[in-house]
Amino acid sequence: MSDSFFRLGILFDFYGVLLTKKQQECLKMHLYDDWSLSEIADFYGISRQSAYDMIHRCEKTLEKYEMKLKLIEKHKTAQILLNNILLQINNLKHDVHIKEFNNIKKDVRKLLNSQII
Repeated sequence: MSDSFFRLGILFDFYGVLLTKKQQECLKMHLYDDWSLSEIADFYGISRQSAYDMIHRCEKTLEKYEMKLKLIEKHKTAQILLNNILLQINNLKHDVHIKEFNNIKKDVRKLLNSQII
């Protein structure tokens, strides 16, 4: 898979709900169900070029959302910061009561694995 295909999947994960239902369906078919442009075109009763144009417009729209809202960028930054905190906690574990250390570590791991950030 290409980097642009992977990027489109990430954009869709963050901003897909902001697209119309038809756009969401079309991108799901393209990204997750591996439908070809011809299959998408047949499903909607449109030309192959129209299916391509719809996917391309969706991609542009999702990129605009990221340029304005920067949620993906913020998410990556938060992940880096949390990983750094976890490393620092590991370095401090000798100075902290083991139970407190494990609770902090567990909370940081929850954040790292959550969809919150």
